[in-house]
Amino acid sequence: MSIDVISWTKEKEHQLDINFLRNCRQFGVIPKFLCFTIQHADNVDVLAIRKRLLKSALNKRCKEKATLANQLTKDIQNVRQKVTGLDWYILKRAIDFNVERISRNFIAGHESKLKRLTRNSTLPFRSDEIIKNFSSYQLSEDEENVLKYGLSFGIQPPFLKKSDVLTSFELIHKFLKGNLKDSADAGVVKTQLAYLANNYVISHKPSTTDLRKYKILKKLKRNSSIVILKPDKGNGVVIIDRQAYNEGISSIINDETRFQKIKIDPTLRREGQLQRFF
Repeated sequence: MSIDVISWTKEKEHQLDINFLRNCRQFGVIPKFLCFTIQHADNVDVLAIRKRLLKSALNKRCKEKATLANQLTKDIQNVRQKVTGLDWYILKRAIDFNVERISRNFIAGHESKLKRLTRNSTLPFRSDEIIKNFSSYQLSEDEENVLKYGLSFGIQPPFLKKSDVLTSFELIHKFLKGNLKDSADAGVVKTQLAYLANNYVISHKPSTTDLRKYKILKKLKRNSSIVILKPDKGNGVVIIDRQAYNEGISSIINDETRFQKIKIDPTLRREGQLQRFF
């Protein structure tokens, strides 16, 4: 029978390492342990190699974490078979306390490193800093890692509508055309913008990470049992059961001290008054 704080802590540290490397990749920065000199390579090649090394380091850490988690699960099962429920409760509380204390120092170190790499920009290391889940739905680890960046965080879409891109560039052309000093340059500007628009559409290649995030968000959107909202303040994420959400909305709407039923929709009349005013 063997289970100790070290094995528990190692599994936790591996998870925090994974979060750190994912945050580095999200910010497009390279941790210092991968910034060694690469001979006979230009800046573009060096960056590509370091990104590949970062991906390999992340995959390696994930595999090591999975191995540690499996071994820890086996150790826990062996211990629980040999101790009483009360003894296990006391032991787990003591281990959790020590692991949490050690983890705080580990997180602080990672945050300090990331601030230096990103010039004081940070991302949340723990999902519970951002996500408040009041629903009965249990988020997966991947879902938490996507949502912890907030609802205003953008990712590349899996595909672009060419018509939308061309419309945007048409608006740019219209603006530039009206501000040219020499009208003879209008044709050149139009040609260059058309080239940029088509090149933008052709070169759009979302990363595997973005495609994976998009798939996760799409799955959450299809989940009709929950509602994902922004809090009244801040950039967090609040998740509640749809039934509770509908009941809350209904109670607000049915509150006669706040709302009053009307027989005629005054929208069109007010729009006409507003238009005549201007």
